Parts: sequence; C-alpha cells; structure tokens
Amino acid sequence: MERLDQTRREFVSNLSHEMKTPLNIILAFTEALQDDLAVDENEKKTYLNNIFEETARLKRLITDVLDLEKMEEGYEDFKVDYVDLKLVASFVQGNFSTLVDEKEVKLAFHISRKTPFVWGDEDKIKQVFINLVDNAVRHTPRGGEIVITIAYKADDVLIEIKDSGIGIASEDLPMIWERFYKGDKSRSRTQGGTGLGLAIVKRIIETHGGHISVWSKLGEGTTFRIILPTEKKMLGGAPL
Repeated sequence: MERLDQTRREFVSNLSHEMKTPLNIILAFTEALQDDLAVDENEKKTYLNNIFEETARLKRLITDVLDLEKMEEGYEDFKVDYVDLKLVASFVQGNFSTLVDEKEVKLAFHISRKTPFVWGDEDKIKQVFINLVDNAVRHTPRGGEIVITIAYKADDVLIEIKDSGIGIASEDLPMIWERFYKGDKSRSRTQGGTGLGLAIVKRIIETHGGHISVWSKLGEGTTFRIILPTEKKMLGGAPL
C-alpha cells in the first residue's frame, strides 16, 4: 500500500508538472493579446499559433493519460480481428510522408511477403507504430534513416523499428518505459513528447500477448524489437 501510494503521488506530481508549462504559456500569450501587446497582425498570429500548439499538447497529454489508465485498469475496449500489417505500414508511411520530407529523413519499409496477419486491435497496433516512428523521426537528424522491418518468425511476427538517431544513454534504457520519463529533459518539451508514448506502447504490446525490447547506443541510433502473436491469445487479461 505504501508503494502504491508513493506511485500515485509521483504520478500526480509528474502530471501536474507536465501540465503546468503549457498552461503558463497559454496564459502568458492570452494576457498579451488581451493587453494589445502584439505590434502587428503577424505577431498576433504568432501568439495565437503558440496558444494553439500548447492547447494541442495538453489535449495529447490528457488523451495519453486516459488511454494508459484504461489499459492498466483493464477497462480498455479492444476491437480484435486479424490485422494486415502491410496495410498498417502503408497507413503509417502516408501519415509521416510530410514530416519526413520536412526533416529530410528517409523512412523505409521492408516487409516479408510471407508475413501473416496478427491477431489484435488494428487501431491500437497503428498507435504503436505511430508512437515509435514519431519518436524515431523526432530524434533522428537530417539525412538520417528509419527502417521498419516486418517478418515472420517462429509462428509470430517480428517487427523492428531502427533509426540512425542520437540514441539513448545506457543508464536511461531501463527507465524509458516509465510514465513521464524523459532522458533528455532539455530537449523533450521542444520536441513535443508527452513522456507517455513508450509506456502506452509497452502496455498495448503486452495486452496483445506480445513482447517489446530495445537496443540503443549514444550516437548510433535505437532499435525497438516487437514480437506479436499470429494466433488468438490472451488480450486485455481475458482469453479470446
């Protein structure tokens, strides 16, 4: 009970800290607009854009918190069926086409023709790809590369998301799955993360009866390795 209480206190403290910064920014720019401090229309648009971006960030944070809480409490309503990862990959590639072009990063997919369907919730599996690819794009410098490999292995599907980005320090690796953990705190806010993406990814994969692991080295990039079952296994704590 003491450990649970400590976890709850830390969660509330971290959540309050994450919400405080965007709220302060929204308040500051709103007050500036109310006091007519914007010297021209361009500056007014800049203020409004900052308010919009911070509001969107708060919305993402609240959505992530609610999603994670539902999954951890077993209330998440998974809509399960056989999922074609080729279609998921096509969706993700289209979703990130503009961003990778802007960052001048290469996004490549290598999908085995023999890859079978996996059993799970298509939207949740898309969320796993989106969270990991978004993370990779944000931490990969211009000219870098992100390679997604999907293959059939030992009656399961193996997914690897590998980037040539900045990497993660060895002392941070065991903690990246924790809520709100951000190894580089000076960079985390400017890059738009909520600190919940990897916690959500891990929970989704485990709820599907799968497994996720990570390899990384500073200056050499990061590789996330996922195993997803092709058969109907335990999902959300209940047999299907």
